[in-house]
Amino acid sequence: MTTNETKKMLINQVDEFVEKNKTKYSQAERDYIHQNAGCGAYGFYNSAILRQIYAKLDLIPPEKNLYLGFIDLLERNFDINQNIIEVGGGYIPKLAEYVALKQKQGTITVYDPKLLTTTTTIPNLILKKEKFTENTSLEGIGLQIACMPCEATEITIKKACENNIDFMVALCSGSEHEKDNYYSYDYDSELDWESRMICIAHEYVQKYGLGQLNEASLKEYGSPYPVLYNKRRK
Repeated sequence: MTTNETKKMLINQVDEFVEKNKTKYSQAERDYIHQNAGCGAYGFYNSAILRQIYAKLDLIPPEKNLYLGFIDLLERNFDINQNIIEVGGGYIPKLAEYVALKQKQGTITVYDPKLLTTTTTIPNLILKKEKFTENTSLEGIGLQIACMPCEATEITIKKACENNIDFMVALCSGSEHEKDNYYSYDYDSELDWESRMICIAHEYVQKYGLGQLNEASLKEYGSPYPVLYNKRRK
């Protein structure tokens, strides 16, 4: 199949999916998706809103699937057979779906006010169409994860550490968040968003005794941003 044929196929499948869910996306989002629906033909999977649709339609090769890469890293460092929370699962919580299907026990609960639906056929997958906040209960949770949760990055790390829960968070570019003045730490204003999040994570891990802060890379899956997670001392 030529690139043009692949692009046309992608556009048709993505447009069909969006048409079936058009009331759940804004007009601006629908326009963006349509205009960029064929970018996967060139191996570009960096747009979160499109990446989730591609994954839903099984259009991403496994070796390029960021969610599968995240899970591989997760399983190398933590046991997924426990109760997990994912913060900021997006419109289509494919990361959580993949985890749920691999779990032999435990559950994974997703928090995101943008979820397209709270209905699922996967019994250990729990979908909460609401924001993850300071008041969200973490009772019985053993692991917290997030894949590019944007402005929810800090609260994900903070809540995990305060409650002695292991975490793994993949950062995003942070370009939009630089405009926001919501940092809880008075770090040097010269630091970019990514550096601030690393400093904050290090501070919390040390403060609450969760071992040490580690960084990993998912560059082979198209993400140039680090993944942060704690590693307890044995």
